[in-house]
Amino acid sequence: MKKLLSLMLLAALAGFVSGCASTAFVKAYPGAERPAVQLASVIVPASVEVRSVNGEKLPNVTGMLRAREYTVATVPGAQNWSVRYYQPLADGYYADPQAVTESPWTPLKFEAAAGQAYRLQVETPRENPKLRYEKERVRFSVGVEKAASIQAAAIRQPQSLPPVPVAGDSAKPAAVPKTEAPQTLESAALQQLQNWWRAAGAQERSAFLNWIKTQP
Repeated sequence: MKKLLSLMLLAALAGFVSGCASTAFVKAYPGAERPAVQLASVIVPASVEVRSVNGEKLPNVTGMLRAREYTVATVPGAQNWSVRYYQPLADGYYADPQAVTESPWTPLKFEAAAGQAYRLQVETPRENPKLRYEKERVRFSVGVEKAASIQAAAIRQPQSLPPVPVAGDSAKPAAVPKTEAPQTLESAALQQLQNWWRAAGAQERSAFLNWIKTQP
């Protein structure tokens, strides 16, 4: 057991150190790839999951992120998204049990212009204590990203993580990644441990390392 935990921790450390700068780029529109000037991009924090964009279902990329944010490319015009906040260790291992760590799926509507970059912002009682007394204790908003454009977001697209297509793509399908083996209990545990390690603070990591030394 101790050996397995040690291997999992080493893998988590390697992922944390080597991949913390990578950014996911999600293609959230059907059909062929479009020029940057014909699209709008939205920078989304890793704590926010986007379930759908204008009726198109998106894959959940937050579980594989090694960065604090990712970019969603969408067609300009009226936007109708479904999002939720999910951060089970937002305040560390010793978080207040009453702290908000998850929100229900919430509709998010805004207007997007071609060639413009935006930033999706999430506010919880941690940033705004007044939200503790409201029915919806998590608030989402979208604002224009200053001095940025969809072209800058496209440049940050990593080579290791190609654009993720949505249902309806036909004209120019993106490269399909190799099929992975079915996830095992051990690999699922490793992935969850990596997520917890990235979310933990220095005090929690030190306590975890000390705990491992006591395991048989």
